[in-house]
Amino acid sequence: MEERLTQDILTAIAAARANPRQCAERIQRRISCFEGKQYHAQPVEGGPPPMKVTKEGSAAVTDAISFLEAQQELPGFATDQVAGLHLSGADHVHDVGTEGVASHVGSDASGCWDRSSRYGAWEGAVGECLWYGKIGPWMDGQSVVDDLIVDDGVPTRGHRLAIFDERFLVAGVAVGLHKTYGNMLAIEFAQIYTDDTSSIAQRVQQGPPELKRSAGVRAGEKRTQWQLGKCRGCTLNIEGGQVVETASGKWHAACFCCTQCQLPLVGVKKKKEENGRIFCNACWVELYAPTCFVCQQKIEGERIVKGSTYRHPTCRVSPPAFSGKPAANPASTKGTPRTLGVRGTPRATVSNPPRNPPRNPPRTPPRKSVGDQVGLVGSELASTKRTERIVNKYGMGGTSKATRGNPPGPSQGGPSKSGPKRVSKPKPKPSFMGAAQSLNSMAMGYGDL
Repeated sequence: MEERLTQDILTAIAAARANPRQCAERIQRRISCFEGKQYHAQPVEGGPPPMKVTKEGSAAVTDAISFLEAQQELPGFATDQVAGLHLSGADHVHDVGTEGVASHVGSDASGCWDRSSRYGAWEGAVGECLWYGKIGPWMDGQSVVDDLIVDDGVPTRGHRLAIFDERFLVAGVAVGLHKTYGNMLAIEFAQIYTDDTSSIAQRVQQGPPELKRSAGVRAGEKRTQWQLGKCRGCTLNIEGGQVVETASGKWHAACFCCTQCQLPLVGVKKKKEENGRIFCNACWVELYAPTCFVCQQKIEGERIVKGSTYRHPTCRVSPPAFSGKPAANPASTKGTPRTLGVRGTPRATVSNPPRNPPRNPPRTPPRKSVGDQVGLVGSELASTKRTERIVNKYGMGGTSKATRGNPPGPSQGGPSKSGPKRVSKPKPKPSFMGAAQSLNSMAMGYGDL
């Protein structure tokens, strides 16, 4: 991928110089990708690229468009990789990438002109562009060149000016790792460059040179353009690169891992923060999620709270089956055995007697009612007896208060002083059976509700 990317960068530089207005139309589309100062680039392929926090927002893009619309065409830029310039760029990537800084100055106080002279001879002019960020399938050489043309956060727009410097006709590109930003690109420009084949062969065989470090070589320079505070993971300063921000603070992307299992959590949707520590969803559920009191399993999602207990919405507590007997009084099971009995009779020892003993039975046995004949029980029998009393009291053929206790008169079949005795036919009493059955059917109907 690195070889393809370096070649794409050289091709994109040549195209931008040859047709600046076409480059302006392409960069114009970036404005719609901003949310404040956050830039969400459109992916070339694969998944979405990491969000970038810019310093200027879309203002730098607008400034670049104005520059490109006024820029004259500069054809003739070579798209072939120059070996000596490529190796000088690789030396600088290895130097500052290992240390994690952003600087055009080498640890040995070298500049781009010094490094380009290690593997060849340059004439006319030399220059350098440095790009920092995470390299992935979502980007290509054209997006890198467009970043350098926009040149966010660089007041002098030095990278933009280097790409469109009419003196630069050849270049070499190197790609490598960077401790802070993830990756780094170095583009070394020259007007004319002649390779030193022996120096190049030695460099390829031995690798990057051991540099003699100069004390205070970067005095007055910031290590990076960003000073974002300390990482909550490693407690070191955050100087750029991919940063994750949570409610408790900022994290290096490499430090943003589950505290329990060390799973990387960048881009993971389900994660939890507890007491300033980050957990993946599985570890958080295991450590902190409540337990359902019905199924005794951890509750990961929605829950129902009742007092100090939790349960899943789908877990139900089945009510106890009704046995027809009154529930036992827990208080009746407490205490010591007591003795019950009547004075003058032996006492029987009873353990846990009922708190409310049954009433004394009636002295006379209850009269059988029609309810007994139709098989009524419980509350239905009580309702039937009440109905019978009402009918006897107020119904036809019953005795009323006016006649109760008085001797029977003529209309009641008693003797008369004149005339033969007339015996009045008793009026038929209403059938109580029908009333009882009607009331029974009503009680059963309400009981079904």
